[in-house]
Amino acid sequence: MYRFSLLLTLVLAACTSPSSQPNTPVEVVRETLLVDHYQLPAFYPFSDENSSVRLTHRYLPPDDPLALPGQDQTLPVLQADFAVREGGYGGFVRYYCQRTFPSSEDCPRAPQYWRSYQGVRLWLYGNNTGKELLLIILDGRQEEHWAYPILDNYSGWRLFHIDFHRFQRRSDYQPEGAPNDGLNLVEVPGYTLQFPSGTGTTYLADLRLYDAQQTWLLDDYTRPNLFVFNSPEASAELKNLRLWPDDPEALPGQAGPVWVLRFDYSIPQGSQSFAGFIRAYWDWPNDAYSYQNWRGYKGVQLWVYGGPVKLSLLDGPDGRTAEQWFYDIPARSGWRQWIIPFAAFQRRADYQPEGAPDDGFNRTAISGYSISPASGTQGRLYLADFQLYR
Repeated sequence: MYRFSLLLTLVLAACTSPSSQPNTPVEVVRETLLVDHYQLPAFYPFSDENSSVRLTHRYLPPDDPLALPGQDQTLPVLQADFAVREGGYGGFVRYYCQRTFPSSEDCPRAPQYWRSYQGVRLWLYGNNTGKELLLIILDGRQEEHWAYPILDNYSGWRLFHIDFHRFQRRSDYQPEGAPNDGLNLVEVPGYTLQFPSGTGTTYLADLRLYDAQQTWLLDDYTRPNLFVFNSPEASAELKNLRLWPDDPEALPGQAGPVWVLRFDYSIPQGSQSFAGFIRAYWDWPNDAYSYQNWRGYKGVQLWVYGGPVKLSLLDGPDGRTAEQWFYDIPARSGWRQWIIPFAAFQRRADYQPEGAPDDGFNRTAISGYSISPASGTQGRLYLADFQLYR
């Protein structure tokens, strides 16, 4: 009976017209260390004599055609123009220097301590060449090389999160005297980005270290513990899938298998047509709601492929009477990580279940969340790694 009431609540919510809300992606920096904002000139290009690399520091305003997704202020980026012959090499090295010098050899090193962080994240502009760029961490004073290949199989900006455990020690090259003692990250004098053969232009922005311990994984979609709802003329189907790195729908930077949720739907146009699914925090032995305390976190983050969809949070210990707060996620091609602070959620004005309070977004007892596409849409949606962040 509880579960029937839950689905009835969501059916009533889905039948109402969508509220207006700016479809603006929100990018939040969480417990990170800014490693590069690409304003300083301590970047040194290198190449063989028949190849070339040219670096330019640029400032992109929000209305620039090259602006990042969700950018709302002027942002410094690094532009790299390269022409690398077949069999040649080219790239740039970023050294952390006590002060800037015209050559990398003269730069007095000021190594950084990265050991307390989980990985690096950066925005990188792709050209869909199908070739690999190589991101290399220089570890220790002898600059042992640890590399991660980034496949250029996309166009435009993409945000990468790369855990340190994904970096591999280079077997094709190590500087003379480099040890073989693991990736220590105690003294990191810099990093390198090497380009593939060919001619092109790429851009980098906002390289940071992140601490994954500051997140709480809510759903990795390994378990089929979700409920589908839809009107009679609409259709909806959920499936838990395991994606591998070579899968066409693999996530950016994916190194191993990842569980995702696939949602296929078809919703005719009309105010009475709806479909979606809910993730309820449920106490199965007692057939009753459970809930989670999200008060100590700043927002939610999740990977989404497709859209547009409405994300609604059920704020209250009983989902049947929980106050509903929503954020509209607009459509994007390919995977996109959405980082949404709780301040971006709005109370639904078009619908609230009977008995729902109007006492603010408390988040001390969240009984679940729901995803619902808009009326008059059909397609396939993927979700992965639904988390809270501090």
